[in-house]
Amino acid sequence: MPRPPPRSWQPTLPGGHPSAVAGQIDDEVKRLLDESERRDRDLMEKHRNKLERLAETLLQEETLTRDRIEALLSAPGEKAMRTGTSG
Repeated sequence: MPRPPPRSWQPTLPGGHPSAVAGQIDDEVKRLLDESERRDRDLMEKHRNKLERLAETLLQEETLTRDRIEALLSAPGEKAMRTGTSG
């Protein structure tokens, strides 16, 4: 009959991480994902009008040039957003 593992023994997951460490990793990954989702939702809400304007224009015109997108996303008196790439 096999002996039971010692009380301090923790099962090891693939990669050599004990299950307690794996739980901490899972908790941190969940925290990072939740934080990212919250930040993304905040950004989309903040720029909702621009996103809706872009979506409506895409539905009407189907394709847009970079200049047209920049014009749509630029509010009056606001500089057009530049990504540093041409197109």
